[in-house]
Amino acid sequence: MKLTKEQIEELYAFTRKHYVVHYDLQTELVDHLSNGIEEQWQQNPNLSFDDALGVEFKKFGVFGFMDVVDSKKVQMNKKYIGLILHFCKEYFKFPKILLIIGCIFTFNFSLNFFSNSSKLDIINGVLLFAAALLLISSFTNKKKLKEGKRWLLKDIIYQFGNSIAFFYLPIYMYNWYTPSNGVLKNIYLQYTLSTYTVTYLFICFVMIYIIPKKVNKLLRETYPEYSLV
Repeated sequence: MKLTKEQIEELYAFTRKHYVVHYDLQTELVDHLSNGIEEQWQQNPNLSFDDALGVEFKKFGVFGFMDVVDSKKVQMNKKYIGLILHFCKEYFKFPKILLIIGCIFTFNFSLNFFSNSSKLDIINGVLLFAAALLLISSFTNKKKLKEGKRWLLKDIIYQFGNSIAFFYLPIYMYNWYTPSNGVLKNIYLQYTLSTYTVTYLFICFVMIYIIPKKVNKLLRETYPEYSLV
């Protein structure tokens, strides 16, 4: 015996009732529950759906899905963060890395036309602008998530994006508290700050525009239901 579509939907509702909020985690549990129920029916075809579900749920112990969900979250977090880093690395390989290097040299060269204090203001302004765009993008996309199904992968991306947005703070604070008088006369320091600023810009670009497209494609391939959301 196989579960019907209506029974599968009941399993999804059952996981939601037990505080599993992410659809990809719900799917993992529904697959586990449905396999267990179908195995029970092979041994006892007269067993009702509700009774079979009760038997399967008891196997999760006193805390229900809590321990399994926590374990799955850790496992999927590692997997998803690995994917995010993989997408970032792809964008920082040849030949795209040449574009980044070119932008670093162009940005560094452009700074030479400004006074030392203006250079710091420009660097701070660029960092703040990129961080603000990333935070706004994360906030907007997270707001959209509340209107539909929640996906652990997307939640991780927006949390990751929020964390990266604050990576500008060390350089910003350094620039803010460092006397502008002569601070960028050191060519190596100027190149370092230019490299950091341009790299940060590209990371923000990847997080805002590249990764969401890759993730949507990944979710469509992994979960056919995603195309219906």
